[in-house]
Amino acid sequence: MGYWKTKVLPKIKKVFEKDSAKKAAAAEATKNFDESMEEISKEFEEKKTELGPKVIEIFEASTAEIKTLVKDPKRSRIKEAIYFSSEVP
Repeated sequence: MGYWKTKVLPKIKKVFEKDSAKKAAAAEATKNFDESMEEISKEFEEKKTELGPKVIEIFEASTAEIKTLVKDPKRSRIKEAIYFSSEVP
């Protein structure tokens, strides 16, 4: 029992003491992330109602190729769209 109390237990305490600082930092980071996520969600909802009609108007005015790309995005189609957009002055 003496060996356990003098050698093992202090090492275990050191590990948990180090982790407690890391745990506190992780908890603070998580809290900050949650708060910023709430702010972003609120801002998104505000902008969503404002920009929704504009997005629909632009989508309806777009060509069939762009509508297909938006509805079913695939890597090859995206590359074609990027190439096409770089060719347009």
